[in-house]
Formats: sequence, C-alpha cells, structure tokens
Amino acid sequence: MLDIPISSGDAEVPSGQPEHGPAYQTVDLYVPEGAGKETPLLVFIHGGAWRSNKPSGFADLGVTFSQKHSVGVAIVGYRLSTRVKDTATAPIKHPAHTHDVGAAVAWLMASILFDGHATATGNETKDKAASLLNSWNPERVFVMGHSCGAHTGSLLFMDSEYIHAPLKLLLKDTPHKNIKPSAWVPRIKGYIGAEGIYDIPLLVKTFPAYKDWFIVDAFGEEETGAWALGSPTRLTPVFHSMPPADHLIIQSVGDELVDVAQAKSWLDTLSDIKKHGGSGLDKWSLDYNVDQLSSKHDDVLKDAAFFELVSKWIHAH
Repeated sequence: MLDIPISSGDAEVPSGQPEHGPAYQTVDLYVPEGAGKETPLLVFIHGGAWRSNKPSGFADLGVTFSQKHSVGVAIVGYRLSTRVKDTATAPIKHPAHTHDVGAAVAWLMASILFDGHATATGNETKDKAASLLNSWNPERVFVMGHSCGAHTGSLLFMDSEYIHAPLKLLLKDTPHKNIKPSAWVPRIKGYIGAEGIYDIPLLVKTFPAYKDWFIVDAFGEEETGAWALGSPTRLTPVFHSMPPADHLIIQSVGDELVDVAQAKSWLDTLSDIKKHGGSGLDKWSLDYNVDQLSSKHDDVLKDAAFFELVSKWIHAH
C-alpha cells in the first residue's frame, strides 16, 4: 500500500516545490504474505541529509524485509530542507522532519491499538491500511532510521511528545482522546540506528563541508544554538515517558560519510540513560555493532549482511 497520506497538522506549504508539502508526508506499507500476530513491524525512516529521498526510493528495502525476512515495513516520508528555487532560503527546518515522522508513527500506533473508527478518513488506501494494521501485534513494533533518519528516530526516543502530541490530535474526537503515553510508549519494542547522525556540532567539526552543504539549511546557523538543540546526544532525557525499548546501533567500517564517532556518542548517551534512567530503563538491551559491515554509507541498505543482522535482531526481540 503506497503513498498513504499523513498530515503533521502543518497546513502551510511555503513554496510550490513538492518536497515542501503533503506530497512528501506519506507512508508506504509492505506486508509479508501470511503475516500474523508474531510478525514484527519495522517503521523505517530514510536518510538523505534532510534534503533528498522519499519512501518510493526504498521499495527494495521494503520488499526485501517483507518477502525474505518476514518483517512488515512502514517506510515514512517527511518534508525536506531543500532551497526554494533560485534563492538561498530553505523553509523546512528542524523540527519539521521529526514532526512529520512523529505524526506518521502516531497514525501507525493508533491504527494498531484502536479499531478503524479511530483513524477513519475516507481515503480508501489509508483506511484499508489502518484496518490491516489493526490486526497487528502492538508489542512487535520497531523503529529504524538510516543516516539522518536515525537522528529522527533517536529524537522520537528522547522525547515521546513528538509522537504523543499528534496522537492526541488524531484521537481528539474519539473515546480515546485522553490517551496517556503509558498506553502506547511501552509498545515500541526497539530502536535501531544505522549509520546515524546524533551529534551535529561533532559532525560539522569532523566534516566542515557539511555545514554549507546541508546543516545550515536543515538547522540554521549554530549561533542560534540550533545544532546542539537538534542533537539527541545533547538533550536532557525525558525519563518518565521513555519507552523501555531495546536498542541496536549499527555502523559500517566502510562508511565514508558518517564516522564511528557518531555511533559512539549515541552509545555513550544510551549507556548513561540505561544506568541512571530508572523506570525499567536499566532493563533494556543495548547492542553496538561497528565492525560487522564494510559497505559504504548508502550501500549498507543493499548489503545482504545488513538485512540479516537487522532481521535476526528483530526476531530475537
């Protein structure tokens, strides 16, 4: 089921370019044949430096996970931080990407947790997908991001309001309007970060060219403090609403665009949360794999070893 429309509640479209509006706020859903209650659902957030790609470009990933590894896949799209044609202005900035992804995850979770009446929209594809998702096991949901998508996924973990706020908006006219994080937060079983960006000031220090290439367009100038505020490793954890989810950090030794220091910074952050978080956060597993893969940054998503590593980890949890 492709191009399922998901609105983040931001009605303003700042330009006539499709990547700045609803055309990129979509979900593509891939369902394994014979999917049952034990079939995991992987919410995949694509990379592309916050300025390129959309769900349709990752069809091979959806097909591979669903057909070869019995993992359902929801590929989430979001608005991009490209410049308006013939200007130096990029109107879509952080946290717009995370708001879009959070709205998509909210719709997925609402569809899984509640019957179709809660998310019915009149859009045939969307309502059909919601009905299918309602038979999914809510205890088998995983979130995985690649590159800047891992940045977004980690922000969802650090602050559940990115999902809870659009979830409440989605359910405001239903019997579930007073939903609390405790009703859905524990349902996300695991988070996977692959070749992820987690510390933006550190990334720019290591790769100075990235500042003008895509960081300023997506986050603004560092003088505003936006880089640190947009870095999961530099945020204060919201312990009381954090999911007690398992974590897998993946980094290829052949990655030429993001270095292992990013993965290590996220490992240190999660290790500290695990140690001091309480509320069961010390019970989840934290797996760190930085030496098993050797593909280049984008080629990781075409590597059979990557699919084997991720699917094995998912099925084991």
